Amino acid sequence: MKKLCIILFVALMSLVVPAHAQCNLPNGSFENWENIQVEGISGPVEVYFPQEWYTLGGLFAFLLGFDDEINLQQTTDSHSGSYAAWLAPDEANPSADLLAIFACNERPQSFGGFYKFTGAMSGTAEVGVYFGKYNAVQDTLMPVGVGGTTLLPSGQGFNPFSVQIEYISPEIPDSAYVIIQYDSETAVTGDGLIVDDLSFGSGVAVQPAFAPASGYAFTIAPNPASEFITLQGNLPQNAQVIIAGVNGVVLKRIVLGNGNNHTIPLTGLPAGLYFIAVGSAAGNRVTQKLAVMHPQY
Repeated sequence: MKKLCIILFVALMSLVVPAHAQCNLPNGSFENWENIQVEGISGPVEVYFPQEWYTLGGLFAFLLGFDDEINLQQTTDSHSGSYAAWLAPDEANPSADLLAIFACNERPQSFGGFYKFTGAMSGTAEVGVYFGKYNAVQDTLMPVGVGGTTLLPSGQGFNPFSVQIEYISPEIPDSAYVIIQYDSETAVTGDGLIVDDLSFGSGVAVQPAFAPASGYAFTIAPNPASEFITLQGNLPQNAQVIIAGVNGVVLKRIVLGNGNNHTIPLTGLPAGLYFIAVGSAAGNRVTQKLAVMHPQY
């Protein structure tokens, strides 16, 4: 939940974008790095980050004055060019992450790059892409598109990966973020994930991929929920339901039967914030937010 709060806060703070902005991932080759100095609780802390990229764990670490907990390093073991980004956890903190937030007013079809596991290759990694649009009336960031994939160890060299973007709104976004997370229960020095040459696919869909909602809407109850939700409203026949995390990974796909009242179990969903999109075969979609909470007994 700590990471989720920072993602949403930073995304909301990045919504004022130039009208001419396109969707260019900043420094996707990780050739440019810079020293960043902030005032932590224990005094000034200096860290070395790739330009326009950040690490969520690092935000907490250097604000508290712990520069030795920044699990992100520059490496010359690159797919191309001189440098790449190395998510390098250790025994004390066996997870690492990398985040970029940037202006975007296009609808890319895919996102990809190259990755390489290091050390014992005992961990797994997830890549998530999120597109949003600021709604001034509701003062909130509305979801437009998501995409995600899991990276697994495969050989000793660099491997390509590709994430297909699924748009859950007809809107053109105004901002986007990419997050890469690595986790290992048994991380030791040398373990980690190297990523390089990240970019959006050559195909860009600048026109809405889905038609606007055509006279239907739904409510979610309860919300927040823990074990199940009930969708109720004027739903299309054989509605298709998608539940996606904020990291872009689609976690559930469900086809509803006829009727306007449907119960959906939340089995396997950890506590957090999700997007639930309900669509028709004609391509109309309506998206809402869903909070999942599991009470502690």
